[in-house]
Amino acid sequence: RGSVNADSCEGVGDVIAQRIRLDEGGALVWEDRAACIAPKEVAPSHDEPRPGISANDAQAAPPKAVLREACQAKIEDDAASGGFRVVLPVGGDHGAGVPGQRLCLAVPAVGTPEDAHGAALRFLPCEAVPDTSLFAQGLPKGDGRHQIKALHGWCLDAASGQGLISYMCHRLDQADPNQLFAAKQGDVLRWNAKALGSDVDWCVDGEGFDGQVVELAPCTTSSEAAGTDGLPAEIRREAALNEVPKLGQGFARVSVDG
Repeated sequence: RGSVNADSCEGVGDVIAQRIRLDEGGALVWEDRAACIAPKEVAPSHDEPRPGISANDAQAAPPKAVLREACQAKIEDDAASGGFRVVLPVGGDHGAGVPGQRLCLAVPAVGTPEDAHGAALRFLPCEAVPDTSLFAQGLPKGDGRHQIKALHGWCLDAASGQGLISYMCHRLDQADPNQLFAAKQGDVLRWNAKALGSDVDWCVDGEGFDGQVVELAPCTTSSEAAGTDGLPAEIRREAALNEVPKLGQGFARVSVDG
């Protein structure tokens, strides 16, 4: 087994380390099936917990909103109010239709509106925060970014990348990048992190929801994994190219515009 990391694409020559392709069966293969890319940990069934924070853990200790380069929380427009929510699915297997819980970015419950100033936002069960999880686009910067209005008229503030807080709305002529976000249905809530030396936008997500690390592992099909009489099956390489990969090694090609 070996590690996998993202690096600059080599445009000249044939670099063996970057010979990765998606075969007919859906396996992400390196160097002619020398190894396949797979998560380090895979839950063997939908009845067992997936790695990371469970729905019960999230309810007992609501995860804080953090900023990072890759996120699972996505924007969902709310037609009734004209606003939107930032929703994070927890537990279950949403790709397979197994139900889980939905957490929504929200201003935590406070005593008075003034107490909400400077409060860190958290992801809470959506059904428990129908009002405090609603946000609206405020003043536009003119480049696709807006101030985002939260509960009590405060604005979302990135706090220089330290996390998301509720803060008084600055005037646009002050050009404070901490309060400028890009919000689009189905996308993550994006924040420009160039001031911190980042070449890519950061996004809003729940603390502890970093996803899973992948690694290079032996290429195994579902038939080989199941076997017969408790023994691993053996199939030829040509047949393996069209076989369904075992759990954790199946990938699908998705076209991304832009």
